[in-house]
Amino acid sequence: AVRDAGTGLLVLGGARSFAAGSYRNSRLESLLPLLSRPSGLGDAMAIAFVVDKSGSMGASSAGVDRFRVAQRAVIETATMLTDRDSATLIAFDAEPRTLLPLQGAKAFREAVVKPWPAQPKGGTRLAPALEAALAQLDSTSAQRRIIVLVTDGFVDQQPDAALAARLTDARIELIAFGVGPDSDMASLARLVPPERGTTLHVAEAAELPRMMRQGLENRRAPIERGRIAVRAKAPFPFQSSIKTAWPTVAAYDVTTPAPRALVHLESERGDPLIASARSGLGQVVAVTSGLGAWTPDWLRWQDWPTLAGGLVEWVSSSGSAGGLSVAAIDLPRILRVDVDVASDGRWSDAASGRVRVQHPSGRVTDLPLEMSAAGRMSAEIDDPEDGLYTLSVSA
Repeated sequence: AVRDAGTGLLVLGGARSFAAGSYRNSRLESLLPLLSRPSGLGDAMAIAFVVDKSGSMGASSAGVDRFRVAQRAVIETATMLTDRDSATLIAFDAEPRTLLPLQGAKAFREAVVKPWPAQPKGGTRLAPALEAALAQLDSTSAQRRIIVLVTDGFVDQQPDAALAARLTDARIELIAFGVGPDSDMASLARLVPPERGTTLHVAEAAELPRMMRQGLENRRAPIERGRIAVRAKAPFPFQSSIKTAWPTVAAYDVTTPAPRALVHLESERGDPLIASARSGLGQVVAVTSGLGAWTPDWLRWQDWPTLAGGLVEWVSSSGSAGGLSVAAIDLPRILRVDVDVASDGRWSDAASGRVRVQHPSGRVTDLPLEMSAAGRMSAEIDDPEDGLYTLSVSA
């Protein structure tokens, strides 16, 4: 709808948006002017995946093998780790077994997809498994240490207070998943107090891979909070109607501008607050602070109606039965010009076009547009100069 029909898209940040909403590397993110990760490297993480392989985790009467689903969840979640992260894998019943010692994310991803030498059987004791995870994480200098625990919650013995204190002293974060409609969530809740982690009930085992990815992203998702000053950058189409200074925001999702993005507002530390881009024929605008709980001063601002109405009108008026969209993408040593052409609601079959380029130095060149797909033509400007370009496209 956005790319082909010119439907506008307005995306609002919040506690379950961007990284925390699992936008990262998704089809949704491919449309957005922002990438769901901070511009900096962020804190390195060391993660211990601790998976229950007791008999109750095997195939249920409904034919669902919780242990196999847990394997798939760990494999899929490992693809989200950065090269600065590390991970270990521990399977447990009455006793733990370290299947993969703590190692770099790349090596872990390659190893974890191989068959696990473990089968569901035996009872369930959490304390030895958590001790094994703690021993693995003690060896790392990573700023953040996280245990991802998967179990059905039927434990033979609860960890004692001394172990809980050791986990707290080591600043270990826990994400505990209770898998199955009959999972003992009360036992997990006693194990994971809110100040140290998260307990999530996975009623349908098939949901575990998605919930594990999202649970880890929620832990990692960077959200900046405070009384944050706002700086204007590129003007909005309705900028002239805003007469007063921008109020502060209380929080926002930390993101990185996509290569084609135009950042209109940023925080005092330089993170984008409002950014826009064309995606095919559609206009896309993202507001990392949302418009509500994280922007209380905006809602009381005299120019709030202008902002809210302007954003909605901006994205909703961009769609049309036909049109031409031009995007300039600043790449290393190349400025690429992408042109999308539609007519009567369909991608145009126009096979040729040209772009007239006025360089910052004043030099003018004329380049042919090369067709790469129906309605898509491109040209490249080599060794671009610093400064403002003016592009005139005909197709």
